[in-house]
Amino acid sequence: MSLAIMIPQLSILANTIFLGNYESSNGIVLGKDALAVAGVAGIYHLVYAMVTFGLASGILMLMSRKAGEEDPKGVGFVFRAGFQLGVALTVILMVISFFFSDAFFDFSLKNDLISSLAKDFMAIRIWGLPFLFCAHLGNVLFIATDKTKYMLFGTLGQTIINVGLDYLFIFGKGPFPEMGIEGAALASTIAELVSFLIVFGIIFYSSAFKQFKISLFKKVEVVFLKEYFIKSSPLMLQYLVSIGAWEVFFIYIEHLGERALGASQIIRSVYGVMGIIVWALANTVTSMVSNLYGQKAYNQIIPLTKKVLAISFTYVAIVSSVLFLFRKQFLGIYTDDIIVIQLAEPALGIVLSAALIFSFSTIYFNAMLGLGNTQRNLIYESITIFGYLIFCYIVVEKMRSPLWVAWTSEYVYWSLMLLLSGVYIHSKKWIPKA
Repeated sequence: MSLAIMIPQLSILANTIFLGNYESSNGIVLGKDALAVAGVAGIYHLVYAMVTFGLASGILMLMSRKAGEEDPKGVGFVFRAGFQLGVALTVILMVISFFFSDAFFDFSLKNDLISSLAKDFMAIRIWGLPFLFCAHLGNVLFIATDKTKYMLFGTLGQTIINVGLDYLFIFGKGPFPEMGIEGAALASTIAELVSFLIVFGIIFYSSAFKQFKISLFKKVEVVFLKEYFIKSSPLMLQYLVSIGAWEVFFIYIEHLGERALGASQIIRSVYGVMGIIVWALANTVTSMVSNLYGQKAYNQIIPLTKKVLAISFTYVAIVSSVLFLFRKQFLGIYTDDIIVIQLAEPALGIVLSAALIFSFSTIYFNAMLGLGNTQRNLIYESITIFGYLIFCYIVVEKMRSPLWVAWTSEYVYWSLMLLLSGVYIHSKKWIPKA
């Protein structure tokens, strides 16, 4: 699973590096501009993606519960319902994007060039949303049924296509015209289609999944669709609030200037490196806690969580130390803009230290998700986001603090999440009363 998460992060890193070193042939768009667009428009797209991932996380919890109850047909039924709900949801989100995105960028961004490029990016990027969701739903099935080795194939194909097309489309190599930021969007969209085809090809043509009796278009009773949507909706809202808050943060950063925004896009990519193991462990702990809960093995949940925490913290501590020691070389890969590097370096140190808290809070929060009380997750996320946004508004938007001070908001976010979810897990209030 870690490899499956690491491979797409390589394409994200490559994308950021290509854009950071890009300069349009007419000299209008520089690397700092392309990085700025990748930051604000990339997170804006991520808002839509994470709403669908919230649905997929709810489906993961339900499928893991069925797997724990040794009900393979039940797993297949939940997957089918999740597919039908997800396709409908992505269509709705695409329509919203078509009518809302241009107005959003015009209203929120001060730089006309960044706003125009962001609109061009989203006009292409949103078409990949159905394929992105379906591929993720397939990976969720692999996690719930303990067949995570199959995650590698889709993500490997996606990454190879994405990196290759990024280079060809962004810079205009070979027979392809120079497309810049639009090329990055098109490459990602095509790569998501490839990932979807590979993942669903495995599900329908591998004998390992025959037992689940998956039939995508067989009718699912409305009562079940409604039940699964209601169970997943707190997670969808939670992800919308969470990533939406990050989009607000990046908009505030854009008000500090395009170089600050470009530097922040580089800092954002650090989470891709940090998250390789942490997000894999988070998905694992969600699935395993849900499975143990289905088996009524409540006394094994906290020991399991502690073991996962130890792995998560060790990984982040090692990677943070390496990146800090070689921070100049790391930042130099992305851009040769001295001002951007000078802005990014102290902010990088802040994020690397905050990542140690991230290594704990993410695991605790996902362990709580595995318990099945999605409304509590939403409440805790909302409290965390409320504190985070207040801090960002005062420190970044009103005080216009230096970039490294702005990124101390990561301490606020991860500390609040750790406090709320960690206390709840160790309280054992989630154990059903006999």
